[in-house]
Amino acid sequence: MNETRPLLLDLYARYPKARLSDYVKLLYQSEFGCGHFAPDDAEGYALLLQELETARPGQHLMEKVGGGYWRVYLRNAEEQGAAPETLYAMFRETARNGHGSRERFRAKLRELEALCKEGLLPFSPGIFQLYWLNYEAAGLPAVHHSQQYRHAYLPSYRVIAENFARFFELFLRIDRILRRTESPLLVAIDGPCAAGKTTLAAQLAACYECNVFHTDDFYLRPEQKTPQRFAQAGGNMDRERLATEVLDPLRRRETVLYRPYSCKTQTVSNGSSVSFRRLNIIEGSYSLHPDLRKYYDLKVVLDIAPEHQWNRLKRRESQKSLEQFRDRWIPLEQQYAKDTKLMDCADLYYPF
Repeated sequence: MNETRPLLLDLYARYPKARLSDYVKLLYQSEFGCGHFAPDDAEGYALLLQELETARPGQHLMEKVGGGYWRVYLRNAEEQGAAPETLYAMFRETARNGHGSRERFRAKLRELEALCKEGLLPFSPGIFQLYWLNYEAAGLPAVHHSQQYRHAYLPSYRVIAENFARFFELFLRIDRILRRTESPLLVAIDGPCAAGKTTLAAQLAACYECNVFHTDDFYLRPEQKTPQRFAQAGGNMDRERLATEVLDPLRRRETVLYRPYSCKTQTVSNGSSVSFRRLNIIEGSYSLHPDLRKYYDLKVVLDIAPEHQWNRLKRRESQKSLEQFRDRWIPLEQQYAKDTKLMDCADLYYPF
């Protein structure tokens, strides 16, 4: 379904005083995000703090602008517990990873033109044509909100990528906990393969000064791979070593000697020291094994429908590896989730 038309009509319904430039701004953001604005960290953060001093709440916390982008309203987000540093980090990372095409942008402008011709928006085709001619001549630049829009709605927001919007509640909860306590904060991200656990951990690491640990680094050593062990729910991960070498030291605010398991040599490496940080992310299947749940302040479970899971695996795995996932790893994960009631333990659950 073409998302441009309903987004433009929704803008008209919610912001009837919007002018033509405000519609073009929405389309520009839906195509280019905030990529046209690559802020210097110090200057950009200072501007956000300055804006927060006078920001008014928006109608909603977030609004979809299309193309994988959302507007997040600064005052609403702050009132719900978002730290200014986190809001800025989301915006910064969105700007750094911007995308867009002038041809797709022009196609969206043609959708706007069609709505004007159909009489569904309050601009005549002639007014739109004149605007477009001048806009093309200027090189299709980034657009500011109209004075009428600013006066009526006092917009104060930042554009963020859809993945930040999807997991916004997780960021809010992390910020609230970090604000109210100086204790270590451990966040587990569990779920089936290809659900996006590693990607989410990377998003968090891009926005916070944190450590990330992967359960894939805790495969069983050869002597542990017994039928009895694999008969256990989640038994194919060395949860005992994860607890003693990572989770216990973090709770004691100690440096972690991180020793990933090597599938090639089937040995545990000598490892490297990982300094203590207040926020620590433990991501991967089996991270929320019942024996480990007591360690975590936030328990996040991602889920994925089988057809989406298989499509993702096909894009990243070899044929031989796909067969292993189908015949061994996926059935083990499914049994683990069922036997341990994984979905029920989640503080936050994100299906896909």
